[in-house]
Amino acid sequence: MIDSYQEGEFLALVPKVLGVSLDDLASELGPLPQSDENARLQRESIKALNKLLTGLNDLVFRDERVEDYGVDGSFELNIAGLMTNFRGQVQMKGSAHVRVTDEGYIALRVATSNLNYLLNGSSPIYILWNAPKDEFWYVWAQEENRRLLSENPSWKQQDSITLQFFKRFTQAAVPSIVQRVLQEGRQHRAIRDRLARATEGEQVFLRIDADSLQITDASMATNLLLASGTAIVASGYPQQVLELMRLVEPSTRDLPRMQLTIGYAEYMLGNYWQAIGYIRKAMARAPELLERDRAFLQNVKDASELHLGLIDSETYEQRMDQRADTLTGLEALEARQDALYRRCVRSTDFAQRSELTKELRVITERILNEPQAPRSIKLNARLLLLYVEGIEANFVANQTGFAAEVRGELFPADHEGVSKTILKARAHHLEWEAQAAEALKEAYDLNHPILIFQALFISLKIRTGRLFEESLDAVMHETPYAVEPAQRVLVQRMLEEAVKLNAANGSMEGRLQVQEVQADFLELQGDRVAAKTLAAKTYSEALALGIGPIAEHAKRLLDDDTLLLQWERKYQQMRAEDGDLVHASQSDEELNRIAKQMLLSVESPPARLGVIVELLRSFRQISRERLSWCRHLQIFEDLTKNRDPKIAYSELPTRKCHCDKFRYETAGASTDAFAVIAEFKQTFCASCLARDPKTK
Repeated sequence: MIDSYQEGEFLALVPKVLGVSLDDLASELGPLPQSDENARLQRESIKALNKLLTGLNDLVFRDERVEDYGVDGSFELNIAGLMTNFRGQVQMKGSAHVRVTDEGYIALRVATSNLNYLLNGSSPIYILWNAPKDEFWYVWAQEENRRLLSENPSWKQQDSITLQFFKRFTQAAVPSIVQRVLQEGRQHRAIRDRLARATEGEQVFLRIDADSLQITDASMATNLLLASGTAIVASGYPQQVLELMRLVEPSTRDLPRMQLTIGYAEYMLGNYWQAIGYIRKAMARAPELLERDRAFLQNVKDASELHLGLIDSETYEQRMDQRADTLTGLEALEARQDALYRRCVRSTDFAQRSELTKELRVITERILNEPQAPRSIKLNARLLLLYVEGIEANFVANQTGFAAEVRGELFPADHEGVSKTILKARAHHLEWEAQAAEALKEAYDLNHPILIFQALFISLKIRTGRLFEESLDAVMHETPYAVEPAQRVLVQRMLEEAVKLNAANGSMEGRLQVQEVQADFLELQGDRVAAKTLAAKTYSEALALGIGPIAEHAKRLLDDDTLLLQWERKYQQMRAEDGDLVHASQSDEELNRIAKQMLLSVESPPARLGVIVELLRSFRQISRERLSWCRHLQIFEDLTKNRDPKIAYSELPTRKCHCDKFRYETAGASTDAFAVIAEFKQTFCASCLARDPKTK
């Protein structure tokens, strides 16, 4: 009942209910903290804000007034009905005395520390409530920071500053706020992942985990941080790095390499002003750093400035592009390899992907032969190539396996030839598995969590791809499919290790990649409910991050449109559909593709592609005749030579046309199927009253 009353109405009830006046009640309760006007206005402003946002699902306000040092809540984005944890931190201000200046803004005085604190958050925003008019205004903290810096670069030395609210916060303004929080959230996550990947060239002297970092020896801490500091930060242990720094002598801690590591650790903890301070100290002695470290230094500086609003997104991207254009030597090769890798992964055209893979092999070989390339950089290059080659190995092995089945159909007595083809398919997998195992072992030898994760993910992705191929094959043969127990245990163990490693380094893209594999693995085991539950979570986050391929993959699972389900539906449709309708509609391109596959299956030295294409064209033509002319037409071929795998499909066979209903047959045989059909129709069908086409 109390909720239905306004504050004043409720207080008016107190004397009636308790039989005591408000003054007497206050005296009886004793001394208590007073709720001032500012506190009341803040409470009312949050109520009014929630009322304004009613019915707007894209932006959810979360009240976070616990140990409030300058953040009252946050706007969380709701993408496609799913929460994303992309947030804009909100500082609420309320006023009963608002005046709009002649310039069109509302001026509000706040403590300098308030803005400085808010700038360390994600997409920080001030919301001002004009209580008498029940209207809201807003300003982005980063924009105010840039304005203040242009007017007074030392504004942080002041006790207070004045904010300028130009924009009204209405329901119409929500889409632009959503877009900004989304864009900045995506960009900052991408930056963190980019910085983490940049540490792959660092040598790691011990397995990075919480236990191994419990070091108390100053000499050991110093050596470890100088060699592996940024890699440890990237692996998810920035706080431990700062604690280890306390063991290091001040003179050593002042080295630019150490200042870079401290700056990166502060950045990862969200202390961007502190990060910039250490980065600037390192930049003062930049010539003492390696070229790779100097580039990393610039990246951390730009990322920190972007977070604080010192530069905008466009400026940040321009700086990144400019540095990319000036890359030389090993870094240029790495950039070239990364670009080729991404094109390979995105390509759906096998021929194009095959050419890109060839280019990728050349670039990878150049990196592996680069004398200055650290062992970890070379391993990363091998892993990128390994992933692309794994996709290719799965495709080739699948094609070869299918060829073995076709060969078994064409030459039932040729057991030896079929076995050789099957062994060839298996050889592709074995070769790739050996390379993957070697790469994973080297990643563990290097003790680099990010490289270990990459090696695990690549192996998982290719292994599950192979299991999908087995599942598709089971559908075609109408047999139940189950993942072999040994494979299930192996994949599950690798998934658990990948989850553990990624939890430490905090890569959102890495976590989504693992979730994608986990969902696929659940589907393979027949647990589509669990797979879809995981896919729903993955979809919202991938969509928010702008990681299209992962979002699309999850959406297919949610829509019951996965590759496995597509194949099941297609196979059932093929079984139910009239074969003549299928064959009659085949294009010349399809016939050529099928002919090439058959040529691989035949493996007969004298076999010719043109002969197989002509054979398929004759099948297509007789199917068209049965549809439009008469369902009783058949074409018989002399396949005597084609039953011998040594000479099969080396020359065109002779053909005859036949009627199933009246047993008519052409007297002579010819290699020209079209001429045989035309002659039969003229001789036997022209005056036939029983002609019965399938499509009328």
